Amino acid sequence: MTNPVRNTPLFDRLESLGAEWSEWEGGCVARRLGAVEDEQAQLGTLAICDLSCQPTRFLKGEGAAAWLTAHGVTVPPEVYATSETPDGGLRVVRSGGDEFLIESKPGQSSPLWSEWSLDGTMSSDCHLFDRQDAVLYLSGEKSRDVLAQTCGIDWSKASADVLVMTRLAGVSCSVLPTRTGDVDVFQIRLDPTYAIYLWDELVTICRDLDGNPIGAEALFPDWF
Repeated sequence: MTNPVRNTPLFDRLESLGAEWSEWEGGCVARRLGAVEDEQAQLGTLAICDLSCQPTRFLKGEGAAAWLTAHGVTVPPEVYATSETPDGGLRVVRSGGDEFLIESKPGQSSPLWSEWSLDGTMSSDCHLFDRQDAVLYLSGEKSRDVLAQTCGIDWSKASADVLVMTRLAGVSCSVLPTRTGDVDVFQIRLDPTYAIYLWDELVTICRDLDGNPIGAEALFPDWF
């Protein structure tokens, strides 16, 4: 296949696992790595999924909060808190006082995503930029055991939908405990330069704990 514009830094790793590919917003996603029934069964125990194609934008500037409010978005009140657009298609994370991550949620497209300008200069006090992060999802009852082997945070006390800035296996990451359907997941976001290294580390730990990599369809079935 012709690689889409926004490729995953883990393309070769996933290709070697027999990935069946799909596209999302011009990006490349491993839909399946094996039988979807087997991958769905893996979710409750332990699984790791690459979703580096997840469209993400960075909004910053003194007028950022006001701009979100003008577009009908509830502004997260505190740094690292999150909110969603009224249609449920976008998640907003307050990463700093006047800084916000805006991400498109799988299978829940929002018309706001295509409507919002991406020219980097929306106004004199507000700017919106595309981001190219690596994004991994860790799911299952043993997911906290994986994280415990890579950093010192007690994840049993982490609040849902509140971002945590930390280091996993020495790599600076943001980790967002959240849910997808009825599954608890941890979204891990990092610089794509370190994606292969961290993927290899996490996959090794997952396999030691009877976990495996899976495709996005098992985690987000409604999307497909």
